Amino acid sequence: MFKKKTVFAFLTALSLLLVSCAGVIENSNFETEGYVLHDGEKLVPEYIMQIGDNAISLAEYRYYYLNQKFELDGGDDSVWENYPEYIDSLQEYVESTLVEVYAIRSLSKDNGVEPDYEQVKKEISEYKEGLSSSEFKKGLTEYYLTEELYEYILQGYQLYVSLFDYYFGQDGAEALTDERMLEYIENNYTHVKHILIYPNTTMSDEDYEAYLNTVLEKARSGEDFDALIEEYSDDSAMPSYGYYYTDEEMPEEFVLACESLESGEISELVKSSYGYHVIKKLDVDEADLTSLTDVVYNKIFSEIINERIESLEIEYAPDFDYITTYTLK
Repeated sequence: MFKKKTVFAFLTALSLLLVSCAGVIENSNFETEGYVLHDGEKLVPEYIMQIGDNAISLAEYRYYYLNQKFELDGGDDSVWENYPEYIDSLQEYVESTLVEVYAIRSLSKDNGVEPDYEQVKKEISEYKEGLSSSEFKKGLTEYYLTEELYEYILQGYQLYVSLFDYYFGQDGAEALTDERMLEYIENNYTHVKHILIYPNTTMSDEDYEAYLNTVLEKARSGEDFDALIEEYSDDSAMPSYGYYYTDEEMPEEFVLACESLESGEISELVKSSYGYHVIKKLDVDEADLTSLTDVVYNKIFSEIINERIESLEIEYAPDFDYITTYTLK
């Protein structure tokens, strides 16, 4: 996903800053008490990597890295001694998060989208409410933040909301009419309901096989499929209208079985890692459009963001290679 590591020539701080407007905090070299240990020295690089046109400060990288690290190790550094292979996974997670953040910022800039500054100020004010100045600063420190960085990151979260509304709100740039929504679903989704029976843990093999065959025979003999779901299925999360799925969202065996079915047809027993499925393929139901709007828009939004992610050049500062779970403080 990431480009081969290269060292970029850092621009001056002045050239990296854009003209501020409407209260936005532009990408900058945020102050930090953090550092990177290397050969016993504390290094505080100006920037640690570059994503597109944005140089990522040590402070911002450190925020994502150390918070995610704590989520994984609970503050116990010995975890990484036992599982050193996960250090790279942590770094990849942080980088992919940052790339997504800056893909959203890039798309927002291109489309003239700004965060809800008042909402950001309100959230900070509500966090401060009831806290003394020292308690507020302590809370920021515990999350590896300064107040300026806190506001900048919250603005990024708000940009996600604002950008989504730009594309899919009323008269949004990518908003679909019901007709186009129906066409999109028909072209990109398969509609099914299924009965899921978990792998056997309590029956003899013979009883389990008989149980599976009973369910299958009832389904294929024309009994009410919804009633059979209610009686036999272990999938309590399936919506009442079933599943509208894209191929990457279901196990391969499930997808292949559905490809061979006509609408209204019921499958044989299909084994996957979840257990056994009895699947009924369905037509797209226009009555489901309201329920599916957010699902479709989130999928389209992800596609837009991923396309921008693929276009972003990723470059690394010399000190980037020194960052590990042991050296970033």
